Amino acid sequence: MQVRLLGPVDVAVNGVGRPVHGLRRKTVLAVLALHRGEIVSSGRLVDVVWGEAAPLTAMNTLQSHISHLREVLGHKDAIRALPPGYRLGLGGEATDVQVAERLVRHAGQSAAAADRARQARAALALWRGRPLLDVAGVGVAWTTRLTSSSTDT
Repeated sequence: MQVRLLGPVDVAVNGVGRPVHGLRRKTVLAVLALHRGEIVSSGRLVDVVWGEAAPLTAMNTLQSHISHLREVLGHKDAIRALPPGYRLGLGGEATDVQVAERLVRHAGQSAAAADRARQARAALALWRGRPLLDVAGVGVAWTTRLTSSSTDT
């Protein structure tokens, strides 16, 4: 299971894409995936998804979105509720971004030109369009995390 961010936001199971319907649901999933392994507060999620226009029902709606995303991901523990918010609980290379980073890193470490080229092509093949294509206009500030180095996080 993998959250794909290098293009439209969706989920891949055994290489087959599963759509995530709804801009807000996609945004919640993308934020959790970009903060993989970290707890993202409910307040931060509401702020990214709705901003200053958050309705009074935002927390309840967020819980509904989380429930739907758990179904898409296939199990309840995929997104864990941990105070003060939620954490994406997919292990290993939970995102296509992580896979691409590994491939690029290995390409840079390989002595053989053929291996470097193969790794680089594999990393490029993960790109399905502009990163976060369908959520790029929501909470623009958080999308810069995708392109920042891991030392900035």
